[in-house]
Amino acid sequence: MATVKVAIFGDAYVARLRDYCDGDFHTNSFTKVLFFGYGGLKCSKIPQQIIAKALNFKPDTVFLHLCGNDITADSTARDVFDSLAMLIDELYRNGVKRFCVGDILTRGSFTKCPGLDKESFDRQRTKINKLLRKNYSDIYSFPHKYPEDYSTKDKVHIATKGNSMRKYFLLVYELQFSK
Repeated sequence: MATVKVAIFGDAYVARLRDYCDGDFHTNSFTKVLFFGYGGLKCSKIPQQIIAKALNFKPDTVFLHLCGNDITADSTARDVFDSLAMLIDELYRNGVKRFCVGDILTRGSFTKCPGLDKESFDRQRTKINKLLRKNYSDIYSFPHKYPEDYSTKDKVHIATKGNSMRKYFLLVYELQFSK
């Protein structure tokens, strides 16, 4: 049986997921998972060396959970969606055949986003998620609720303690075996 390779791209959600599972999904010997991402990562500004490293890995499936950091007071939903579509297109042209995309989760703090508030963020987030569903088939919604499942410290990220991160882990874990 051939090894299935899964690349997971993302911002702090993915970085925290990597930390939560110590960088290992503990899958069978036929699946290899690598994480590509860090806190603050913007889809529109992914360093080429990260893309090159992912392409060198030659993943069969790429899971993308990005774009929350691309939403600003001046952005448009279309521009944010287009940056993700361009990344998917680049990966596809370089051999990746399957993409799973996580929808953008809400957040409760905008201290690092001058001029942005929850209402504006959620309006753009909702439009981007609709564009994702219209244009791609493997879109995954997360069952997390705000504020219950979020860190009380920053009100931006899923809490790493309790069931919140476990729910996120299980959903992403299951993606590699679906379809």
